[in-house]
Amino acid sequence: MELLLRFEKCQLSYDSWLTWMFHHRLLYKWTHKWHHEWSTPVALSSMYNHPLDQLIGNILPVSIGLALTNSHFFTQWLWFTWSAMRSLNDHSGYRLFAFPSPVRHDFHHQKSTECFAVWAWGPLDYLHGTDKVFRAKIAAGELSH
Repeated sequence: MELLLRFEKCQLSYDSWLTWMFHHRLLYKWTHKWHHEWSTPVALSSMYNHPLDQLIGNILPVSIGLALTNSHFFTQWLWFTWSAMRSLNDHSGYRLFAFPSPVRHDFHHQKSTECFAVWAWGPLDYLHGTDKVFRAKIAAGELSH
């Protein structure tokens, strides 16, 4: 279990920062904009990415914890499966059991300068100030979390 929590920390950190990087004006129009063609996400849009975005922005964050720990094949399979399910949920528009609400990620697709942290993990967004509008809308009751 401790190992999976380490994987989670690696993925959340790297994925949030890499997502922010792919939203930089010099990279966005060439790579990540493909993914944002879906302003109202559906599950399959989670995999609709430029190849560079898919490799660096999606596969690398999931893999880095596994590579650093030289984990067993079954653990790798379990982690990739869990990560894929999470990504599909983030783009589903539904709140499914065992997963947090996709509201944060839906908001990110509507306003691509906000909410870069994945899977409802807001500390990095809070730290970098990239969820101010989102938090204001939650506080005003305009969004339900």
